[in-house]
Amino acid sequence: MRKLLALLLVAVLMPGADAWADAPPGGGATARSKKAQKCTFPKSRRRAPDWVCHGHVEGLALTAVGSAPKSRAGFSFMEKMAAADARAHLVQAVCESVKRRLDEGAAASGKPDGRDGALLTSIAEATLQNTRIEKHSYGPNGALYVLVGLDAAEADRLIESVTAEYLRQRK
Repeated sequence: MRKLLALLLVAVLMPGADAWADAPPGGGATARSKKAQKCTFPKSRRRAPDWVCHGHVEGLALTAVGSAPKSRAGFSFMEKMAAADARAHLVQAVCESVKRRLDEGAAASGKPDGRDGALLTSIAEATLQNTRIEKHSYGPNGALYVLVGLDAAEADRLIESVTAEYLRQRK
C-alpha cells in the first residue's frame, strides 16, 4: 500500500515539477544561455560586475578594463598597475579608431597612406596619461580590476587630436 501511495504521489506531482524549475519547460538551451551570460571573475565561480566581463558602462563611449594581481606593495601600487594595463587596452582601441579614420581619408583621397604603428601607439599613450579610473573591484584571488573610460565628447576629442598629431609628425 505504501508503494502504491508513493507511486501515485509521484505521478500526480511530476507534471507540475517544471513550475518549480529555473528553466521553462523544454527550455534547456535557454537555461544554458542564461548561465553563459553570467559574468564571473577569471578562474573563479564568483560573480563579477558586468563591466569586468564586457568592459562597457553607461555614459562612457570608450572604455577598457585592466587588472593587477595581489601585491604586498598595497592598493596604490595595484591600482597604478591595473590602470596602466587598462590604458594599454585603451591605446589599442584608440589606435584602431585612428587607423579606421585614416583608411577612410586615404580611400577618399585615392592615395595610399603608409602608417607607422609605433608612432600611433606613442602618441596615444602620451595623450591617455590623464585618463581617470571610473570603477574598481577586487577579484576573489585578491586581484584588482579597474575600468578606465572616456565619455563620447572626450573620446572624439582624443581621436581627433591623435589623428592630427600623427598626420603632423608624418609630414
